[in-house]
Amino acid sequence: MTAPQPNAISSSVVATRWDESLPNGGAVGSRRPPGDGPRAQRATQFPNKQSVILSLLPTAGPKDQPPTDHRKSRSPLLPLLCLLLALLLPASLLADSPDTDLDAANRAYTSGSYDEAAKLFRQLIATRGYSAPLCFNLANAEARAGHPGQAMLNYERARYLAPNDADIDHNLQLARHQAGLEPNSYRWWQVLLRSIDWTVWLALMATCLALIFLAVVGTSFLASLAPALHLPPRLLRNIFRAIIFAGIPLCLLLGFVELSTIGFNNRIEGVIVAPKEATLLISPFDGSDKVGTIPEGELVTIEDRHDDYLRIEARGDSHFGWVLQKDIEPVVAGTLDQPPPPPSN
Repeated sequence: MTAPQPNAISSSVVATRWDESLPNGGAVGSRRPPGDGPRAQRATQFPNKQSVILSLLPTAGPKDQPPTDHRKSRSPLLPLLCLLLALLLPASLLADSPDTDLDAANRAYTSGSYDEAAKLFRQLIATRGYSAPLCFNLANAEARAGHPGQAMLNYERARYLAPNDADIDHNLQLARHQAGLEPNSYRWWQVLLRSIDWTVWLALMATCLALIFLAVVGTSFLASLAPALHLPPRLLRNIFRAIIFAGIPLCLLLGFVELSTIGFNNRIEGVIVAPKEATLLISPFDGSDKVGTIPEGELVTIEDRHDDYLRIEARGDSHFGWVLQKDIEPVVAGTLDQPPPPPSN
């Protein structure tokens, strides 16, 4: 399953928060061109003939004094500094170079050409990859252009890449409100599950199990451990018991959180991008009965697939049904290229 990977680019968000209507946003601030400071000029003095002749003559001094090797006085750090400067100079010049493609998209947005701005932001994503700022800018342009489905899709993609960003969530909820949809802000536990990888919970659970094992072993060797640790046997026994009785439920809780994280992050979510609404069918066959509609821009969970149909659950009213695959775009691009996981019982 291919997830949109955040791509670090030198860009800034065109517009952050709206009031009750989307703002015009702002263009990226002017970049300072690379400095071209004055070069130090070294004055050159030519010696006269007498000084040249004297410099060629041997200098009088003690015969037993060895000649000085000036090569040994060179600092060994000089080649390293030159290499470091050679590596950092191109990067600094590249960082200060103007981003013409991003500037063109920003100018189109601020001038009111929202369809053109959305087109340019899509081209940037196609060449540079998905990132939260680019998806956020594209969502703002799509919302201004009157495309709520594409706007909600790219807000969800931006929120997937940056779940703690308050500006993204603010614009998403405002766009949902303007489209007549219920708000679906992440709750604190959803942000926690989205932000922390399941391997972290697995490491914590393994640490908890190790502590329980050490406490059980320490209880068996209490008579020899107490003098070595200079602790009373009764106090050491109480410490081991506390670790065992507190560690077992904590380990079970961490295991539950780990499984919840895996299930939450492995869901395939999509956004309805069909104009106005998508038809919800009772079965994945042509001519099957209609059970309802899902409005444009609604977030759904994809649970199964059959030919050109997807079985979805609407997040707002928990309705189940089948819709055409062309009416849905996945939040994580490319996830529909693989079969969805089997529904949990």
